[in-house]
Amino acid sequence: MTLLWSDGLLVGNELIDKQHRELIHRIGSFLNALESGIGKEDIVKILEFLSEYVVEHFSNEEDLMMQYHYPEYEMHRREHSKLELVLSVLKKKVEEKGVTVELVAQTHQTVYEWLKKHIHERDKNFAAFIKNKAKSAKS
Repeated sequence: MTLLWSDGLLVGNELIDKQHRELIHRIGSFLNALESGIGKEDIVKILEFLSEYVVEHFSNEEDLMMQYHYPEYEMHRREHSKLELVLSVLKKKVEEKGVTVELVAQTHQTVYEWLKKHIHERDKNFAAFIKNKAKSAKS
């Protein structure tokens, strides 16, 4: 189950789409690294970078939500926190047990499905809200 960017993931906001492309690329690299069996230290470094990038991306999204007074901000923010927690738990598991077949499968399932669902359902709705709000402001 390879994670690749597709235009079906576009939300219509240049900044968010750019960051999503990078996020998909980084998570895909992480999943490939898990599958290829590279060392635990390398996996931990990739996870640390990924965790930092996710925080930066989510911060940018949440700033936009506040700027546009997005009514679903709190729910969206909670979902962001869930992925941050998932990544933190994954890092801890890798540090404690190394890279196991179970960890690879769980990571694919959790991260891949979360990201796909979140972008398709939450981020697209948010981007449409911003677009409509911007149109209304111009009228």
